[in-house]
Amino acid sequence: GDGCEEVVAAVLAKVGSRLSDDTQYTHVRTDTFADWSNGLGLLALLHSCDASWIPDFHNLSPTNPTENVTRALTLAQTHLSVPHPSIGPAIMSQPLLASSYISLVLLEIQSWEATQYKAMQRFTQRLTDEIGLFRRQRATDKKTIHHLQHGEENPYLNRSQTHSDSIADSDGDTESDYCSS
Repeated sequence: GDGCEEVVAAVLAKVGSRLSDDTQYTHVRTDTFADWSNGLGLLALLHSCDASWIPDFHNLSPTNPTENVTRALTLAQTHLSVPHPSIGPAIMSQPLLASSYISLVLLEIQSWEATQYKAMQRFTQRLTDEIGLFRRQRATDKKTIHHLQHGEENPYLNRSQTHSDSIADSDGDTESDYCSS
């Protein structure tokens, strides 16, 4: 051929490597175009990205190809911003066009996963910061309790502040910045 077979094979191999380690996709064959033309291949690829997009994935049937492909194309457009092909579900019955479309979906999945990873990193950092703040405050509280129990002056509490006024959030704002009297 003119290289088209190699392109198609490379795309199928890439998808296969993504899905092969997960036992929930063993019933979907991504090495041939049978499960691409019936929509299950593309739905499996999208499901591997976020299972909540296709909660009924395990109930899907290869006997509903137009419905499956239409659903997959809509999900790819909705969640990954992959444009809906002008020829609609027929794209999956043409190996070279389907391979091009699947390649685009794979690229958008990589971009989506990178965004999810960055969001998780930001969340983890905020959580780590909050835990650090909590631990520092708990240590100060323990010292304050110790001083109070022993009738000592509390060096951790400025006489002009109340205990809650001394608690700052991660931006450095104190509770009193939000709760003015």
